[in-house]
Amino acid sequence: MNIRNKKLIGALSAVILLVVLAIVLIARRNSGIEVEITEVTRGDITSVVSAPGEVRPLTEVQISTSIVGKIDRLPVNEGDRVKKGALLISLDQTEFRAQVRRTRANLDITRASMAQSRSQFNRAQKLFDSQLISEQEYEAARTQFLLDRARVKEAQAAYVQATEQLQDTRIEAPIDGTVTQLNVELGENVIPGTLNNPGTVLMVIADLDRMEIECEVDEADVAKVKKGQRAIIDVEAISGKQFRGSVIEVGYASADDRAEEFIQEEATVSYAVDIIITDTVSALKPGMTANVQIVTEAEKNVLMVPLQAVVVRPGDDLPEQADGSSSNPGNDEVEAVFIYDNGVARLIPVNTGITGEDYIQITAGLKEGMQIIAGPFESLRELEEGQTVRPQ
Repeated sequence: MNIRNKKLIGALSAVILLVVLAIVLIARRNSGIEVEITEVTRGDITSVVSAPGEVRPLTEVQISTSIVGKIDRLPVNEGDRVKKGALLISLDQTEFRAQVRRTRANLDITRASMAQSRSQFNRAQKLFDSQLISEQEYEAARTQFLLDRARVKEAQAAYVQATEQLQDTRIEAPIDGTVTQLNVELGENVIPGTLNNPGTVLMVIADLDRMEIECEVDEADVAKVKKGQRAIIDVEAISGKQFRGSVIEVGYASADDRAEEFIQEEATVSYAVDIIITDTVSALKPGMTANVQIVTEAEKNVLMVPLQAVVVRPGDDLPEQADGSSSNPGNDEVEAVFIYDNGVARLIPVNTGITGEDYIQITAGLKEGMQIIAGPFESLRELEEGQTVRPQ
């Protein structure tokens, strides 16, 4: 066989292959794309915002000291329940009692001096009015009285401060609660906080009977979250039980570390949302990891379709109406659903409402019981108005 014949046979083979492929494609097109058919139904839809969170006491107090001192009594241990007013820590009072005695004695001395100078000033005033002493002598008596009076006020302030410091050696529980953290030991020296020094956090008292979830909601969802919305809480450490809650606080400032955002330009922004747990919380402990679903919207007995049944298409993809006008003048993108019409896909514009986990509300465009195309996703993505389809 010569080269010319070989080329001819090769060309004929290619033509035959193309014809066969064309026939197969036409046959497939005529037989229709396989699609998933379902109906428009009625039901309840709940729209939720999901967020990770952490269990925390609703009320938690850090116990610190306002004075420098040495712990000489520590009657509580970590995990103890305490009542408001109960003794938590006592500091050594020796120096503070001595300071009270010193300031009290000084106050008594200054009061006695002021009493004497007041008497002398009153006498000098009478003598001056009678022109029996000079103005200079009168002013000297007056100045001494004012000076002694100022010293009394200073001594009073010192005595009050010493008394308060003595009282501060006894640190009491500010709330009913549980000692969740104990950071000091008997005999340890403690210091108060200053502008540049946070001081010693002696312990933490928390009310474990009232717990909350502190969660972080993505910036895309936070606008949907409002105070009072109910929440469903799953705690990883407690399987098989859900807790109910309610939103009590929605943060206005980002909960993210701003410094980290400067490093990572695409850092996710989130906002703190606090949810009080309304169920019994005896099984919960601070720090447990939780997943929260905040119910932002809910509708009952509404028309709905599967989420993936709703597609977004340019307005000019919609079919013309009977009068020849467009269903949606312009090129704006619209939400639409393909209905199944005797083996043909028909694109119908729709209005949607709230979105649930698997379904979306239809507020206009469809009726209950209508057959619609709900998948597969790959088929819906390429499907066109008027295309032949067949049920799976």
